[in-house]
Amino acid sequence: MVAAAAVAQTAQRLATFIKVVGVVCWICSNCLVSTAQSELPDNDVPLWSVRLLPDLSQGQRGTYNLGGVSFLDDGRLIVYAVVHDLSRFSARESPEVGSPFRLHVWVVDGNTGKTEAHKEWGTRVHDSAVQVTAGGVLVKTGGVIRLYSPDFAQTRDLPFTLDPNGNYFTSVSASGHTIVIGQYLQKEHAYVTHLYVLDAETLKIRDSWEQYPPVSRFSISDVKLASTQNGRVVLTEFGHARRNVGTLYALKLACPSGIGGPALVSDELIALRDCNEVLLLTPSGVSYTLDTFDGSNSTETRGGRCEPYNPGIASKLVVASGAQFVAFTLPVLTTRKPLLAEWRTCLDGLKVGVYDLTLKKRAATLSIDPLPKSDYGVALSRDGSRLAVLNDRNLSVHSVPILAKAR
Repeated sequence: MVAAAAVAQTAQRLATFIKVVGVVCWICSNCLVSTAQSELPDNDVPLWSVRLLPDLSQGQRGTYNLGGVSFLDDGRLIVYAVVHDLSRFSARESPEVGSPFRLHVWVVDGNTGKTEAHKEWGTRVHDSAVQVTAGGVLVKTGGVIRLYSPDFAQTRDLPFTLDPNGNYFTSVSASGHTIVIGQYLQKEHAYVTHLYVLDAETLKIRDSWEQYPPVSRFSISDVKLASTQNGRVVLTEFGHARRNVGTLYALKLACPSGIGGPALVSDELIALRDCNEVLLLTPSGVSYTLDTFDGSNSTETRGGRCEPYNPGIASKLVVASGAQFVAFTLPVLTTRKPLLAEWRTCLDGLKVGVYDLTLKKRAATLSIDPLPKSDYGVALSRDGSRLAVLNDRNLSVHSVPILAKAR
């Protein structure tokens, strides 16, 4: 009896030990999986890729401002590109009447890459943009700006008159609820930017003022505007007071790779890429370094193929509308001296880094290959789980690990 009881007790202890070992192994395996997810995978293999755009060989090489991509909603993408149509002629009245430059817009199924709709307008060679808002799709063709319904069946004009020959800049908040339109103009003996703050759903003017010194690169939240002025990042609050919150950051000068941003992720967070450093700023002036990347300014002594580098490509960055994720463009540059030519900065590589701002780390890296010639754009889905890339004629969608879910 005693021996049988001892054997039973030993068996029970052994079973308990096996269970504990099993639990520990399960925990460790999950730790390994979580660690693997927290690494920085190169998500170069897309979920799908399509050749969407027409031949862009007539475009201006190295401008990187002729096209772009955005998520219209969780299931669809908006893609646009400016194409030079040699069969068309210009009209003096407006590019809408006649222009050899055509702004093409495609609505694409985000799961398959299939085109659902296509529209086009006459435009200028520069200054075209298509942006998604909470009230519809904002389409800018030079000096003409209209808000279209998501299916492009209806259109609304802005509540103020635009100069068809004017220079305008547009920005939409990450939430999509606010639009800011800036007009660069000369007043008396100085140049200023006239800024209009609009409600994206009603198109009512919430605020309007003249900004001096003028700004042309800015990003907005629903209540603030971030801009670069004289080598500084400056934050301005909307409202009748319109006060500058102050200088948040002094930019590095004479940096070959340029800057990306600033981009207002929310009222309280600003994302910025300054040279080879990715930063997160707060309105109080506190800065966090999210990442540094190599290869931004290496030097070679002689020769080699040199792809022209336009700093405009480095300014491409996007913010997820429903989560704290941001994607930055990370250029790889070298300095070369081609035969019988001056030293020049060459674009040798291009990557996109997706950052989880809650965890303050990079979630994924994507190499852009081949290098873009005319059109380049990136977009993040609302939750940051998918990254869309426009590379000349090709559109691709990639999966991004959501690190925030592993916390």
